[in-house]
Amino acid sequence: MHRKLIVLIISVLTIFQIKGQTLQEFQSILNQFNADSISRTVHDLAAFQNRFCNNTPQGNKAVADYLVQRLRGYGIENARVDSFRYSGYTWATGQIDRFFYNVQGSIIGNSNSLDRYIIGAHLDAISTYDNWILTPTAPGADDNASGCAVFVEIARIFHENNLQPAHTITFMGWDAEEIGLVGSYYDAAVRDSLGETSYITVLNNDMVANQPENLPYTLDLYQYDNSVELHELGTDILERFTTITPNFPDDNSTMRMYSDSWAYDQSGCKAIFAIEHYFTENYHTEQDLPEFLNYDFAKEVAKYNFALLFHYCIADVFTLGEHLPELSESIQLYPNPVQSHCYIHSSTDNAIQSITIFDLSGKTIFQSNENNQFETVYSLDLSFLSHGFFMVKIDTNQGTVYKKIIKQ
Repeated sequence: MHRKLIVLIISVLTIFQIKGQTLQEFQSILNQFNADSISRTVHDLAAFQNRFCNNTPQGNKAVADYLVQRLRGYGIENARVDSFRYSGYTWATGQIDRFFYNVQGSIIGNSNSLDRYIIGAHLDAISTYDNWILTPTAPGADDNASGCAVFVEIARIFHENNLQPAHTITFMGWDAEEIGLVGSYYDAAVRDSLGETSYITVLNNDMVANQPENLPYTLDLYQYDNSVELHELGTDILERFTTITPNFPDDNSTMRMYSDSWAYDQSGCKAIFAIEHYFTENYHTEQDLPEFLNYDFAKEVAKYNFALLFHYCIADVFTLGEHLPELSESIQLYPNPVQSHCYIHSSTDNAIQSITIFDLSGKTIFQSNENNQFETVYSLDLSFLSHGFFMVKIDTNQGTVYKKIIKQ
């Protein structure tokens, strides 16, 4: 676990050093994620009034067209509607024979690697009365306009920063999830027929914007059997680059079977499924409206997904230092979380030379005297900091280490 954390930090540093920049520039990119931008997408999707996939003869074609235009607006010119015919029986429709409408658009990788990454969310919604009869509207703001807004926001960040991934990244909206993962099973089957599934990693976001302000930001990460390393990395990224605490549901929970990542897992893909920890009370009702959501929380979820993609898809330009895991482990920062004073302790042969604290936007909050040569223990008075998350850069005579600290 420690090695992956340090690999991620040094990887970020290396890619930006090529541009004459630093980790702080990576933090500034994370700071470009915008809650209002995410809110706009959620409001737009909820404005369709009813995204139930069998609501009209046209189904969700207009919804799919909207997402295609949003992706094209961020330079993904190959974005398209992938229509497909499905015939079968579902719990919500009975026997059905009709077209559904997935969305997909890709940033093509600049290497010959077969590895590819899908970030997606289901675009349909459903709302029922207590007797399971469908209601006239299904705005589906949290479930799952919020997940769609996450991948649209990430497309914006890639475009505005001209980031070129080594591996192809595909942005997907899946139709007909609510009646049995129909869109994702279709797409997974197509990719399986092409022999692609063993090279694919799927990041699925389903209901990621319900978060009480008076409770710690918490996200449930569901793990699949062949995706342990992906789950561990997602956990590390949440802890280091966001204000979210990861939660790990019971491995025996059936919840992971009821979202689109399950279809890909069953086809042999690696997958991870993110969902809000504090489940909305408006689930599958007409009250699943944009005004009840926490867009700052959704922004943090988007940052987590982006950092995962950044780590995997710009990995070919990284150079890694093998001594760095031991260096990180030799430095301790405690207590963490901290209320006023904290201490940084290093090994006897690794003297602390300077300390810099910056917030998650990259703004420097504190910097020690660069001429100081500290001992192996340094005391920091952090009583002046506001509540929140901060990065601590610790320069030593053996190298530089980054630590995340929480101020209570």
